[in-house]
Amino acid sequence: MKLELNEKGEKVVCGLYLRVSTEDQVRDGFGLPEQKERLEFYCKCNDYEIIDYYTDAGISAKTGNHRPEFERMLEDGKNGKINMIIAYKMDRLTRSMKDWEALMDYSKKYNVDLAFVNEKIDTANANGRMVSKIMMSVFQHEIERTSERTKDGLAGAIKKGHIPHRACLGYKHENKKVVIDHTTKDIIVRIFDLYHNGYSYQKISNLLNEERVLSKTNWQDSTIVNILQNEVYKGDFVHGKRTSHPTYYENGIEPIVSK
Repeated sequence: MKLELNEKGEKVVCGLYLRVSTEDQVRDGFGLPEQKERLEFYCKCNDYEIIDYYTDAGISAKTGNHRPEFERMLEDGKNGKINMIIAYKMDRLTRSMKDWEALMDYSKKYNVDLAFVNEKIDTANANGRMVSKIMMSVFQHEIERTSERTKDGLAGAIKKGHIPHRACLGYKHENKKVVIDHTTKDIIVRIFDLYHNGYSYQKISNLLNEERVLSKTNWQDSTIVNILQNEVYKGDFVHGKRTSHPTYYENGIEPIVSK
């Protein structure tokens, strides 16, 4: 069979990229076998030679996620092993406009074209590159809208006491809401009272260990610090506390201590 040549007069040698994230795996007709079958049929129809398969299973395309097979594929493109990357959809490669621009720079630098079967896009030509950029802008907009809707939904849930975390000491989950656990509430009140009365973190933890509170002897001063600094006990909640942009929600939980 005579293999198809690209616009540069080169034989088209492809790398097929297959990816599913955890949520994708439950979608009918979107698993790895289905993607593989459709990509192989596309190559057969276009007389493209398949050099290798690159499969990232259970990995999202979010910026920063390590995708071993994706990186291996890009390296093969740099080394001239393949000159076209084919995926079922654009979002199999990336969902970020910034990452897409970097991918287009890579494509131009190493002469590796991109093709997407579902969207019928091939960046080997100017029209395909233009359409791909428009499509990626649409994807980015939809992701941002979804993120906004998620944040709005989360805010509404938190205001009703539906805290998306494990209940800390002094609280428990009841009917999907975080409510005061009256079997452990007094421990929290006592810790705050002891600190208010001049006890150090270490002295409080030593006292709880001596009394074997909750049948434990491993109370530590760091545990006491975490309790005293936890906004939950005054009725507030911080979502994404360990991120660079945490969100503070006031009065979403019944407080154990006063502000």
